[in-house]
Amino acid sequence: IRPANREEFVQYANVVLRRALGERLARWGREYIDPKSWTEPEDRNGRSLGVRVFKAYSCEFGWNKSKPLPNEPLQLVVTADLRAKVMRTKSLLDVMSEGSHPENMRYDARMQAALKRKWCNEVVIATYDKRCYSVIDLHFDKTPASLPVK
Repeated sequence: IRPANREEFVQYANVVLRRALGERLARWGREYIDPKSWTEPEDRNGRSLGVRVFKAYSCEFGWNKSKPLPNEPLQLVVTADLRAKVMRTKSLLDVMSEGSHPENMRYDARMQAALKRKWCNEVVIATYDKRCYSVIDLHFDKTPASLPVK
C-alpha cells in the first residue's frame, strides 16, 4: 500500500465531507439545506410573501493556492459557501386562481392561452420531495380525480 498523493487525499476528504453534510442536511442541487429550518418573510402589513427561504451550504477542501515561503508547508483549506434557496409556498393552482378558490374559477379561451404561454416550459418544485418538474401542458377540462392512475 502506498500513501495517497495530495489530489487523492483532497478527493477522499471531500467525499467524507459530503457524506457528513448529507447525514444532517438534505441535498438541494449542489448545496445542502436544513429542511426543518427556514424563514417565511412577510411584507410591511404582516402578510406572508408566499415563499420560504432556506440557508444553503456547500463546502469543499482544497490547497492554499498562494505562494508559500520556501520552508512553509502546503496548507489544506476548506471553502464554505453560504447561499439562500427560495421556494414558493403557493402552488401553481393558487397562483393561477389569483387568490380565489380554484374550484370556483372558470377560464375562458383567452385566459387559458395566456396561462399556457406563461407556465408551459417552466420548472416547478414539489414540496413533498424537493424535486423539480417541467410544466409540459395545462389541462383545464380535467381534474386529478378524472385522470387514470398509471
